[in-house]
Amino acid sequence: MAFRLLVKCSGWEQYGIFRGDILCAEETDFLKAGQLLILRFEEKLVVRKLEQCRPSFLLVPLGGKIASLEWPCHVPMPVVGTVRKVIRNL
Repeated sequence: MAFRLLVKCSGWEQYGIFRGDILCAEETDFLKAGQLLILRFEEKLVVRKLEQCRPSFLLVPLGGKIASLEWPCHVPMPVVGTVRKVIRNL
């Protein structure tokens, strides 16, 4: 299933994502390093870049002063989907 999310924050410019842009995403069962993931934490949707570092994954925030989160490979991630495209919303 595909879905879209409106970006309401700033600080993601280095990834080519700006406030007001629309993230086009879709559900996936296959994760790989470098993907932008949409995850659900405590009823909030967050976007993190997935990086592999054995024996765990590293979920890197796209901006701000938020720390990266190390996620054990054997623990299921609360992934809602992966970003496939960014639409500039002028």
